[in-house]
Amino acid sequence: PLIVIDPVDGSYNAARGLPFYAVSVAAAYGEHLEDVVAGVVYAPVLDEVYTAIRGGGAYLNGSKLRARAMGYGEPVISVASPRLAGEKPGSVIRQLLSAGFKVRVLGSASLEVCFVASGRLDAYLAPWPVLRAFDVAAALLIAREAGATIRTPKSALGDLEARVSLLVAASPHLLKRIEALMKHAHVGHER
Repeated sequence: PLIVIDPVDGSYNAARGLPFYAVSVAAAYGEHLEDVVAGVVYAPVLDEVYTAIRGGGAYLNGSKLRARAMGYGEPVISVASPRLAGEKPGSVIRQLLSAGFKVRVLGSASLEVCFVASGRLDAYLAPWPVLRAFDVAAALLIAREAGATIRTPKSALGDLEARVSLLVAASPHLLKRIEALMKHAHVGHER
């Protein structure tokens, strides 16, 4: 198998003493995100271990995860930092806020995707191709096994420079709602 390791996803957070960073390890029998068969994301400060094996479900510290959109209040969405792509966040953030979303930027894609898997976030959005495939390889399997809905282009894991866009939502309905907002903001992620 191909082993994909991101030793510190959220290195800026770690350097500043912010708790939102993680170690991510994925195993794949191929070179694409959909070939990942096992994943672990460990958040040391939070002392949380997210795990998944394809077909076996997703877990947080041994407890089974199920992605779920909160049925009350505004949906909470975390957005990748647009500065990584040289984009101005105005149109995306404005669209999300005007649609009633609570917007966050936490700075660790793997952890944010796991937060969708655990129900802490309703969605995670990187509308610009700023994420490296290896940043989210383990987390995407965890989210998929927890029942989240995912949109990302087919991407090679082995190309460390490959950048991808990503949308992970707790439900298909929420994913479609966010896609419609991004289309209205004239921001689309690659497919």
